[in-house]
Amino acid sequence: MHLEPLDVHAYIKRLRASPFASKVIAEILYKDQKYPVLQLDITGQQAEKKLLLFAGVHGNEFAATLAVEDIVDILKKDAKLYSKWSMRILAPLNPVGLAYQSRYNEEGYDINRDFRDFVTTGARLQRDAISGFSPDALVTLHESPEPGFFMFAEGKLPPGLKSAIAGKLAKAGIVSTKKMYLGVTMHEGIWEKSPLAFLLQRLLNMHTLGSYVHASKIPTITTESTWSEKDIEARKTPHVLVVRAVLEHPELF
Repeated sequence: MHLEPLDVHAYIKRLRASPFASKVIAEILYKDQKYPVLQLDITGQQAEKKLLLFAGVHGNEFAATLAVEDIVDILKKDAKLYSKWSMRILAPLNPVGLAYQSRYNEEGYDINRDFRDFVTTGARLQRDAISGFSPDALVTLHESPEPGFFMFAEGKLPPGLKSAIAGKLAKAGIVSTKKMYLGVTMHEGIWEKSPLAFLLQRLLNMHTLGSYVHASKIPTITTESTWSEKDIEARKTPHVLVVRAVLEHPELF
């Protein structure tokens, strides 16, 4: 895993410098220092659909968190891209983990295994954003040990979306993983989870965001870049392209 130091407060400051509405929705106290979780709201002039974006659930997957800045920069320059969307971004959902380059939060929990009891702030914030914002689509940004880029789909994806994403990734020369660490073969770099997969998760006591949104039928994409790559731009780019592909196709939702 390739890690680089990241100043969480500087990251928050850069995001808050954007022209979009922002607010701190939680502050987590750890070792006498407060670590904020930020919410950004971006609304198009003809907003008909809602996109919810999560990042920074696992602090050591930092390139996925940094991709949020690139997404915000693109939206600043191109209002047409989100003209039919209301978009809400929550990041970083595990600010202490991000500061200390850890998968786990300030209490040693994996936030993405807390979607039954909701003892962590990060899981509760995601739950409340889903219920309060009622998104038409959800994208959550992550990284993995796989050598290429891949995605999970949880909640049935609209027809045509996989092809739209795959085309954008291929055009940029992004290499998609054909088979991931669980031995699952993917089509166009996306694993659309079956009912059996969700059953196995429940049996293994894995209460993830994906299992939580599955019941609500919200089309959800979990993006996974490779954390071993030293080129941070290469790690960020596919996350940005997936979000862009979603925004370019509101008619699919």
